[in-house]
Amino acid sequence: MTLFLTGSPTRFGEDYFTNDNGFRAEVVAALRAVTGGRRAPRVLLVSAAPDDPGFTKSVEEGMGLCIHRSDIATSAIVMLDRHNADRTAELVRWADWVILCGGHVPTQNRFLHEIGLREILSPEDEEALVLPKLLTTGHADGLILLGEPSKAYYRKIAQTEAPVVFLDFYDEQANADAVTGDNSYGAYRLTSHLIRRSHRKIGFVG
Repeated sequence: MTLFLTGSPTRFGEDYFTNDNGFRAEVVAALRAVTGGRRAPRVLLVSAAPDDPGFTKSVEEGMGLCIHRSDIATSAIVMLDRHNADRTAELVRWADWVILCGGHVPTQNRFLHEIGLREILSPEDEEALVLPKLLTTGHADGLILLGEPSKAYYRKIAQTEAPVVFLDFYDEQANADAVTGDNSYGAYRLTSHLIRRSHRKIGFVG
């Protein structure tokens, strides 16, 4: 099993994984489960800009420092970018922990699609209840569903033997784990930060 992490694991201005809502503790516990606690995890970083060596290097150094300052020991850290993209499947199988780092928006990042770490669901496949190729070809041991497809479709996926995680939606009747964001608390934290910085004209676009 491989643990995937995306988004922003640190608070603004900090260089270690946040402890907010028990996040760091959850990561540490998940890594222990992945490795069985027998060794330090192997980490694969995926660059959001694989053709920009300078950006990729800075992200590699920054995330390595972040992991170190979070008191998480690792046995190896490898960066996946354009130069080793042909080894994606091998490196993902090798890794215990894959971090999509450097400003990833998983639904939009082209590199993730090119190397096969994501699959875009077509309306036709969803309507016909065609399972993702990542599952049917055996290229993935599990699936994270980002965005909520039709109930019939995601319930069919949840009936497969592969572990499935719903991201930002849930269904108590489906055999799948779910991770949802606390948008209200996040907005409160962000607004409070702006107010502490003496900002008064605060708007929201969404």
